[in-house]
Amino acid sequence: MENIEVKSAKSILKELLGKNIKVQLDANAENIEVTGNVDSLTQDNILDIRGYKEEIIEFLKTRVKFKNQSFQSIQEAPKSENYPLSNAQLRLWILCQYREASVAYNMPMHIYLNGNYEIDSFKKAIHAVIERHEILRTIFKKDAQEKVCQWILTPEQLNFKIDYQDYRNADDSDAAVASYVLGDAYQPFDLEKGPLFRASFLQVSDDEYIFYFNMHHIIGDGWSMEVLTNDVMHYYESFVSGKDANMTPLRIQYKDYTIWQIDQLKSNGYEAHKNYWESKLSGKIPTLDLPSTKIRPSLKTYNGHSLSTYISVADTQSLRKFIDAEGGSLFFGLLGICNVLFYKYLSQKDITIGTIIAGRDHIDLENQIGFYVNTLALRTQMIPEETFTTFYNRIKDELAVAFNHQVYPFDHLVENINSKGDTSRSAIFDIMLVLQNIAKVKKDLSIEEENKIWDSGKCISKFDLNITFKEEGEYLSFDVEYNTDVYEQEMIIQLMKHFKQLLHTMMLNPVKPIEKVELLSDVEKKELIHSLNDTEVTLSTQETIIDLFQKQVALHSEKIAIDAEKKYSYLQLDQLSNQIADCLQTTYNIGPTDVVALKMERNAWIIPCILAIIKTGATYVPIDTLSIPEREQFILNDAGAKLLITTSKNAVSTEVYKGTQFVIDVDFDATLFKSTPINNIQTGSDPVYIIYTSGSTGTPKGTIIQHHALLNYIAW
Repeated sequence: MENIEVKSAKSILKELLGKNIKVQLDANAENIEVTGNVDSLTQDNILDIRGYKEEIIEFLKTRVKFKNQSFQSIQEAPKSENYPLSNAQLRLWILCQYREASVAYNMPMHIYLNGNYEIDSFKKAIHAVIERHEILRTIFKKDAQEKVCQWILTPEQLNFKIDYQDYRNADDSDAAVASYVLGDAYQPFDLEKGPLFRASFLQVSDDEYIFYFNMHHIIGDGWSMEVLTNDVMHYYESFVSGKDANMTPLRIQYKDYTIWQIDQLKSNGYEAHKNYWESKLSGKIPTLDLPSTKIRPSLKTYNGHSLSTYISVADTQSLRKFIDAEGGSLFFGLLGICNVLFYKYLSQKDITIGTIIAGRDHIDLENQIGFYVNTLALRTQMIPEETFTTFYNRIKDELAVAFNHQVYPFDHLVENINSKGDTSRSAIFDIMLVLQNIAKVKKDLSIEEENKIWDSGKCISKFDLNITFKEEGEYLSFDVEYNTDVYEQEMIIQLMKHFKQLLHTMMLNPVKPIEKVELLSDVEKKELIHSLNDTEVTLSTQETIIDLFQKQVALHSEKIAIDAEKKYSYLQLDQLSNQIADCLQTTYNIGPTDVVALKMERNAWIIPCILAIIKTGATYVPIDTLSIPEREQFILNDAGAKLLITTSKNAVSTEVYKGTQFVIDVDFDATLFKSTPINNIQTGSDPVYIIYTSGSTGTPKGTIIQHHALLNYIAW
C-alpha cells in the first residue's frame, strides 16, 4: 500500500553517491562525467545513467544555479491563521468527501526492527518528528468564507497518542500483528479534526519490533514515508545515546511550498507547461475498457484485489539489453509493451496511461514531508505497421518532452480539460503504471515460481488497474491491483500472462511489425484449437432454451449479457424479458400455439423480445428489416402471426399486415408489468421459431424449429 514513484535524477544520484560514485557536469555543462568507485557500477546503474541522462544534466544544472544563488528559493509564508491548499491537496480533499474514497488514500507502512529498543525513547522520537514537520499537525476545514484551508495545530492542540501493543505472549504473534495492521489500514481519518497520522510500536518478541504508521495522502507521499522513517530513527539514536540530534532546522514548511506553488502558476514560465499538456490532451480522450462481463458502476468504487508474478531473469535481461542498445529507460520499455498489449486487446490506437513522479525538483523540498507527487497522463498514438524498435524510439522521444513539462500540476490540468468528468471513472485515465527499484535481491526462482501468479488478496484500488513493476535484483516483479467492480480475476490473470508472453516475443524479434506480433503462446493456441474442436456434449431432450438461459442467470447474474446502446446483466435481461412476456400475455393475450412475428434491427430490444415470446410458449418468426413488402406479407399470412413486434423505425404498413402491431420502443413501459418468472413451455419438442427460405426458386417455405433442435445447434 506504500505509494510508489517513478525514478528521478535525484534518486539515481543518491544511490550512486552511496557507492562513492560521483556524477558531475563536464566543462561545457552539456554532458556528464562519472568518477570515483566506478568498479561498483552495476548494469542497472549504467542503464539508469543512460536512460535519465538528460534529466540528470538538467538536475545538476539546477544544483549549480543553487550554489550560485541564482535561482528562486521558496520563501516563508506570512504568518496567518490558516493557509490555502496546494492544487493536489484541494482535488484530494474534494474526492475524500466520500468515506470510501477517503480510505482509499490511507498510506499504511510497517518497518521491522531487530534488537533492544527503548519504547519511551522511540515514542519521544516520533513526537520530535511531529514537532519538526508542521504538515503532521495540519488539519483541513473551512474558514468563515466557506473556503477549505490548512490549519496548523500546536503539538499540545494535536494531543498525539502513540499506541503500543505487546504480542510476546500471543499464540500467533504474526497473525496478531497482521490483524492489527489490517484493522488500522482501513480506518478513515477525520480531515477536519485530525490527526492525519497514526503511529504504533508493536513488540513481537524480546528483540523484535514493528514500527507501524499510517498517514493520509493529503499530508504525505512515498518520499515522505522515507523522510519520516529516517527522522524518527535519527532522533531515537540521539535520545538513546544522550547526544544532541543535530538536525538541520527546516528552512520552510509545506504551507510555504503551497504559497510558492500558487505564485509559480501565475508566472509566465508555467504558461509553456500548461500549453503543452492542454495540447497533448486536447479533444476527446478515449477510455480503456478491457474485456469484462461486469457492468461498470455509475459511481466510482475502490474495491480492489491484487495479483503478483515475476518476469523471468532471461526476459528481464533481454529487455535491459534492448534498452541499453536503444537508450531510454526501463520505465519507457515497460510502458511501450503495455501500450502494445492494450492495442492488441482493443485494436485502439489512442491510449492514455498515467504515472506518478516525485514532484520535488526544487532543492528546498528534499527533506520535506508533504504531498508533492505529481501525476502525468502519457498519451500515445499506436501505428500498427511500426516495429517495436521504431515505436519505442518514437515514444522515448515523446516521453522525454513530457517529463520536461512534469512540474505542471495534474490537478490543475484536470480542472482545465476535464471539468465535466465521469463519476464512474478516474480523471483522464483509468490505468496507472509505475516502476520502483526496491534494492531487494530475490532468491533464485524455479520455472514454476516464475510462471506462477500469486493472489495477494483484497486491497483498495484507486484505478481500474494499477500496474506496478519492481526491480528486485535480476528479476522484475509484476503486480496488478484491479477494481473488482469493473474486472474479474480470470481476465486479469490472462492479461498478466499475455504481457509476459508479449515481452518475450517482442524481445526475440523487436523489428517485427506490431500488428504481426503474436499475443498467444503456442500452448494457448493448441488449447484454443482443441477446445473449439471438442464439440461432443450430452443433451437432454426435455431441456429448453429458457432452461439454458436460467442456468446462466443463476451462475452469472451480474455479468453482462447484452452490450449494445444499453447494457444488461443476465439478471436484468431476465427481468426485462419477464416484463415483456407479461405485457404479451395481459395486453395481447399471447400464449402457447400462438405465432408472434419479430421485425427489428439488431438493438438492445431484440434479445429481450425473443426471450419474452419464448417464455409465453409462443413461436416467433423473424422478419428481415430489408425484406420487400410482398415477402413480409406472405410470411405474416402464411405463419398466421397473431402479433407483430417491431420498432417505430420498422413498422409495417396496414396493407402488408392487417393484424396487431406492438411498437415496443413507443408502446412499452416496463414499470407497468410484472417481472415474476414466466415459462409456459411444455417440453423440448415445443416449437421455438419458424424460419423461412429465401424463396428464390419459388414460394418461401417455413420450417419449424423445436427447442431440442436449437439446443443441439447451440451446443455444437
